[in-house]
Amino acid sequence: MSVFNAKVEYALRAVLELAARETEGAVHGHEIAARQAIPEPFLDQLLSTLRRAGMVRSIRGPAGGYVLSRQPSQITVGDVVRACNGQECLHSAPPEGAAARSLASARVIRDVRERVEQAVAQILEETTIRDLVDQRRSLDEAQVAMFHI
Repeated sequence: MSVFNAKVEYALRAVLELAARETEGAVHGHEIAARQAIPEPFLDQLLSTLRRAGMVRSIRGPAGGYVLSRQPSQITVGDVVRACNGQECLHSAPPEGAAARSLASARVIRDVRERVEQAVAQILEETTIRDLVDQRRSLDEAQVAMFHI
């Protein structure tokens, strides 16, 4: 069960880029693509998906581009995952026949799977884009400090 496929990874990078540059105004798609190493046609599809999900807004005109529709602290990683993979993407349903449902081993395994899914969902819902921006900023500052030593 991996919720971080290429689509989610790229979408998170795009949202993170917009959040990191939120004070600059609208950001052109080609700038996001270049800075985050995302193929531009794929980025266009992702931005459209994120726009429909209410996380990104497009602004037309020469000074146009993309901005976040909500504050980075109001967008969770789970929001981005669900926008890309669908609402039920965090829950898996194992194939179960009538015989498997009655087996104690199947029930125990199902319980473990459910606990894992709950833990993953909790992390995704508790982690905001603001958290990721802050972590990225810390990493950037640490790299600059290492470079000057």
